[in-house]
Amino acid sequence: MSSPISLKNYLRKSILKQSLIGALAMMAVLTAITYFLGRYKAASDLEETASASAKAFRGLILDGGVKAVQSQLSEVLKLQGGERAVILNQKKTPIYIDPASEPVPPKCTLVDVPCISAFGANAEIMTPIYYDQEGKSLFGYLYLSRKIHPDWIFLSLISIVFILGYFAVFFGVTRITKSTMMVLATNMKFWSDRVSENPKDAASLSETP
Repeated sequence: MSSPISLKNYLRKSILKQSLIGALAMMAVLTAITYFLGRYKAASDLEETASASAKAFRGLILDGGVKAVQSQLSEVLKLQGGERAVILNQKKTPIYIDPASEPVPPKCTLVDVPCISAFGANAEIMTPIYYDQEGKSLFGYLYLSRKIHPDWIFLSLISIVFILGYFAVFFGVTRITKSTMMVLATNMKFWSDRVSENPKDAASLSETP
């Protein structure tokens, strides 16, 4: 038979146990939130980059400088291995393929809508390029593929906010629990003293401790 445990120790262990469960749950929620926020931010940034690049290099592309545009985009956007900036024709096939890099067919079939791979490693987008300013005569597409890089500063700020909030709730619950323990212990001592002084006194049981 296990030895009895005091109320104080029992509540202390319960608080620690629930705090650990809460901390693990908080980390799981935090990881999920930052992951999806990172995906959303990467897709939003890629959409803005593709739109700005298509407008900035439209004239040079229409003049036939496809090779030069792809090279300049790689330098301006600081594209690394596995990242691509390719000009596509109306059939969504590359107009110029750099011999130094392996041709990668676009996996994203949507137009002007960013796509993210299943595991969130890459983001892609195809932005249309038009002959005219009104956007009625299609020339082709600007295809961008970039790796998703975590924004560590953003993730750190989100983590700090969640951690501070969790500890604030934890200390609040701890203080309430301690005050409740004191009230409970005081009432138990008061009623136990009355019963010990006169066990046959019915007045001691007229109210619940």
